Amino acid sequence: MKIISFYSELSHPLQKKCINFWYQSWKKKGFDPILIDPRHSFTKELAESHPYYSEFVKSINEIHQEIMEVPCRPYGMACYLRWLAYDLYLQNRGCDELVFVSDCDVINVNFNVNEAGEWLNGHENNLHFYHGCTPCLASGKRGLFTEFAKKIISISQKNIDLLKYTIGPHYNDQEFIENNRSDLFKDDNFSMETGHHFNRLVFNFSATNEDFSKKNKKSVLGKKGGRVEENKKKKGGEGG
Repeated sequence: MKIISFYSELSHPLQKKCINFWYQSWKKKGFDPILIDPRHSFTKELAESHPYYSEFVKSINEIHQEIMEVPCRPYGMACYLRWLAYDLYLQNRGCDELVFVSDCDVINVNFNVNEAGEWLNGHENNLHFYHGCTPCLASGKRGLFTEFAKKIISISQKNIDLLKYTIGPHYNDQEFIENNRSDLFKDDNFSMETGHHFNRLVFNFSATNEDFSKKNKKSVLGKKGGRVEENKKKKGGEGG
């Protein structure tokens, strides 16, 4: 089963190590990990060939400017564009199967591929988020990722006057879900859970400064990975 991550260059000294650790951790558990690198010319051309690309980028910039009074930063735009990238990757390979998508710092500790059916049960036809409003791990099929991108625009435009007074230092895809979840999840194409799967089986690479090459990972299992997202929000770090 495939798990796909969208890579965006960040000025972090551990990023390359993290990406390699992500790849190896999922491969070891029987998954087919795929990394989409937006710096690759083919990926860039592919993204720009998406029929919704130009309209999406224009709308994101307009919405962000209206809510935040500043343009959408490169990190935030990468968070948004990954949803189109997932669909483009699947479309170009004629893949109609369910896949997992994740941030590249979501490391697989105990989740074996033969357990995927239990995670996917009841979510075969929707885009399902496994860590609450944090879109760091989700599952879905081709078409649902672009549908989510379109919902980001339509719902944000609908609620834009309210969002101006409720958003923190940025408005990325995580903030979209957090502040518009009642509108998003009334659509049967989208669903979420509070993390009972995520917290039990994976952890976030950014949750600790330990040497992740060590074999003993007990101190970073499960809920510690969940807490890192809360800490990011409290510190004003970017979501997504």
